[in-house]
Amino acid sequence: MMNIPPSLAQKVAAAVSRFGARVKPKLRDGGGGPEDQLRAPIEQLLAEVAAALGVELVLVGEASLAALASARTTRLACPAPGLAT
Repeated sequence: MMNIPPSLAQKVAAAVSRFGARVKPKLRDGGGGPEDQLRAPIEQLLAEVAAALGVELVLVGEASLAALASARTTRLACPAPGLAT
């Protein structure tokens, strides 16, 4: 079992709570596409978690995963420290 530092667990829990607070009014309204309503809050959540972990996160919207024959989606990239991006 992983031993997650309490400070990291608290930061992630707070980020998830903020995500819920951001998403709730968007989905309650019922207007617009549900996927589009989640885009910005998910990007914010992932950015907050990445910051808590101390990693750089690059999100690329509308990326195609042709190898999986999937619709456009968000691609995540975590560049290795010290490498040019």
